Amino acid sequence: ENGKIVRLSGLYMPDFHETKPGPFSLMAFAVLKDSLLNQTVTLYQSTNKNQGRINRMGHEIAHIVRDSDTLWVQGLLLGLGLAVAQTTEANPEMAQSILSKEESARNESLGVWKTLLQIR
Repeated sequence: ENGKIVRLSGLYMPDFHETKPGPFSLMAFAVLKDSLLNQTVTLYQSTNKNQGRINRMGHEIAHIVRDSDTLWVQGLLLGLGLAVAQTTEANPEMAQSILSKEESARNESLGVWKTLLQIR
């Protein structure tokens, strides 16, 4: 609504490319649209006011929670296997929860994990 771009903290989209996103990225975008369109959300940023809140491109870095039911967006995408964990020292908040959600999706061979585990 305010024109700011928000980068989802703690996530990496392994098949995302700006000009040709892969099937998991496209599904993640559809899930985000279905989950967040016309919804009010709260952004949670790093508790460190000096780092981890803005990336080099000027985008906000945050965890997103839907206000109506406290749906945590990162947890949703990780739990579906549509993203993988990419935690950093600049954003340590929620690292354990991020890794736990990823582990669950990996153990259930969901999304990207089904493909990655088949390659092994």
